[in-house]
Amino acid sequence: MMRGKSTTDKRRAIMAWDGEAGSSGEYISLARLVRRAQAGERGAFDELYARTAQVQYFALVGKVGREAADDLLQELYLIAWENIASVRPRSFVGYLNATARNLC
Repeated sequence: MMRGKSTTDKRRAIMAWDGEAGSSGEYISLARLVRRAQAGERGAFDELYARTAQVQYFALVGKVGREAADDLLQELYLIAWENIASVRPRSFVGYLNATARNLC
């Protein structure tokens, strides 16, 4: 997945995923996006969706098949948006995973 990337690029990508953006500011962390969404910024939630939906979709396809995955993905992110205030910023992906598991 990260072939050809320098060690620094790999580290920054991992930190961005874990919620700790590098000091260069090149990556906006998921945790920062969650905090912005919690403050009511819809664009931040849209970016969270853009960064995480594909992985969630394929996980759902593996559990319930393609037919049901589209609807469940929509429901998953609706639940996440409705409960964003209670989501721990550094645990957003875990929250999505647990919610998806409960939906199935």
